[in-house]
Amino acid sequence: MKKIVSLGLSVLISASMLLPANASACNHKYMTNSQRPQYKNTRVYCKNTYQNRNIDKSYLVKRINGYMSKVEEARKNGWISKEGYEMIKSFLDKKLAYLENMDNYTPKKQNKPIPKKDENVEDKKTENKETEDKKTEDKKTEDKKDNKKEDKKDNINQGLTAKEQQMVNLVNKERKNNGLKPLIVDIKLTKVARVKSQDMIDKNYFDHTSPTYGSPFDMMKKFGITFMAAGENIAGNQSVENAHVRLMNSPGHRRNILDPNYTHIGIGIKDGGKYGSMFTQMFIKK
Repeated sequence: MKKIVSLGLSVLISASMLLPANASACNHKYMTNSQRPQYKNTRVYCKNTYQNRNIDKSYLVKRINGYMSKVEEARKNGWISKEGYEMIKSFLDKKLAYLENMDNYTPKKQNKPIPKKDENVEDKKTENKETEDKKTEDKKTEDKKDNKKEDKKDNINQGLTAKEQQMVNLVNKERKNNGLKPLIVDIKLTKVARVKSQDMIDKNYFDHTSPTYGSPFDMMKKFGITFMAAGENIAGNQSVENAHVRLMNSPGHRRNILDPNYTHIGIGIKDGGKYGSMFTQMFIKK
């Protein structure tokens, strides 16, 4: 029992000493009056504190991954409960996610006014409009016939955005390269993932536990998702490619993507927030 408690405390205390979970963890109220003028906002203060410790970012990632391995070993040997394992794993995943995304912040770009079109430009194709419309209708009729055959195969993927489909393809490509079956898109799970991404933007947080819906597992149940096993990855980035690379470089997130037990996936991507876009990957075993 002492060994279990000691392991849990050492992971939580040591990991929390590495860096703040978010900007609010190191507030101005902890600064002296002589220090306060040096920093313009909390985020700069956090990054400066991190740099002044002379700790390399790769060292922090390595350190947290070491803790993750110890926790996995403890769970495998039955030294800690399932609840304790999930709590510590969520805690360490949050630290890794913060490390990966702390350098991604960029200020929001101001929307440029859309230039007005020249009202004097005439459409040269007006005379052929009726002919083109007829061709378009004929083409649509042919496409509908072809789509009926394809719908049976791709019906599960209907409703995905281009970015979401791109990330699904990247995930299944990684699984194929590792000899695993591709994940099937669950459109209901996709909608839940979208809600989670939007919730993180609206409530200005970056965590697996939502202040609105609770843990990922509670959230899935609230939306009527049934599963035998489940997992979640979250990321903040400006592009699908960069978000995928960062997830694959994180042991905990990579483990979810390449977990052979999962059968279905839902990916929700929403533009907005301080990172550019919010990504939520939800995995389940049916």
